[in-house]
Amino acid sequence: MIYALDTNIISGIVNGNLSLERQFFETLTAGHQFALPLLVYYEVLRGLKLPEQQRKLELFERIASRAQILPLEKSTVELAARLYRELRSAGTPLGDEKDADVLIAAIVLEQDLPLVTRNTKHFARIPNLKLEDWTQ
Repeated sequence: MIYALDTNIISGIVNGNLSLERQFFETLTAGHQFALPLLVYYEVLRGLKLPEQQRKLELFERIASRAQILPLEKSTVELAARLYRELRSAGTPLGDEKDADVLIAAIVLEQDLPLVTRNTKHFARIPNLKLEDWTQ
């Protein structure tokens, strides 16, 4: 199985959350793979480009080198725009500041993968998105 990882999962791992680290490595040991939506790659990378973050950046780069990077295609943007409109029409938008999350969800939906996140309540508003929370 391939798992798509959300930004908060990768951030937890590189920041030393032992529970997430253990789950991550157990998943790899069991033969599963993981993927990073391109926007997750960006969100993590932008936070780790400071000199004091060098150790965390190196860990992230090792993790990312073993991941499939899920692209942001034109069809993905079109799906994200449709999801955004549907959520807004239903009165349950993720919020304008959460555009990246709608795009992440669209990337994962297009690949038909589960999204591992600590924010399942937030993403649960998106129809047909499979979610897992490794912190529970």
